[in-house]
Amino acid sequence: MDPNSQNQRWSKWVWFVKPGRMIQRPFVDVKANCARFGRKAFGSVSRMNVTQTGRGYIIEVLTEGHPVHDQNFVEYMRENWEEFFVSGFGLGTKVKMTAKLMAGSRQDGTPSAQMLIIPSLKIGDTHA
Repeated sequence: MDPNSQNQRWSKWVWFVKPGRMIQRPFVDVKANCARFGRKAFGSVSRMNVTQTGRGYIIEVLTEGHPVHDQNFVEYMRENWEEFFVSGFGLGTKVKMTAKLMAGSRQDGTPSAQMLIIPSLKIGDTHA
């Protein structure tokens, strides 16, 4: 998608996963499996971050072009990802998901939301 397009849409999807039974999986394997599944679900114009917490995992995806305003699509994604997590971590796995429009058309006639992404700042890495 053209980065200067007026139709550009960015959304943020977040999953909070609490495994039902602690299947011991190396964190590197969890990240790799999430990345593979995410690439199939969202394509290559996405950025994923997987974090392990004391209770489970947080998976965050920033992606371009997906219809976050379409409740049927959001429900479809929720069901697919929940099935993915339950098959990986076992029965009793609890999954909560949020999906939010970050930039682009809301499809309701209002002006498009805008988002600015700047490079990370390195603090303490200065030469005086």
